[in-house]
Amino acid sequence: MMKKWSLGSKRSGTTNKGHFVVYTKDERRFVVPLPHLENPLFKELLKMAKDEFGLACNGPIRLTCNAQYMEYVLSLLSRQDSQKAIEKTSLCFPK
Repeated sequence: MMKKWSLGSKRSGTTNKGHFVVYTKDERRFVVPLPHLENPLFKELLKMAKDEFGLACNGPIRLTCNAQYMEYVLSLLSRQDSQKAIEKTSLCFPK
């Protein structure tokens, strides 16, 4: 299922309508549905990235987490009961 979210080393310049691209600290590319921008967990990931890297105006959005954690977050967000799972999730990122 995560193959659907992660495109690995494929780095095309296009993204499906209704999605955006982010990169993790280990350079993995993820295509994320726009509705995830409204989720508090994803908002926190973006805030942490802004605090560490600043605003990306001429480059990709880079998150502070690694690909394994991003896969976990996306799996939570895609589940029906994601709100309960997210409330139990801590934002401690593995190094």
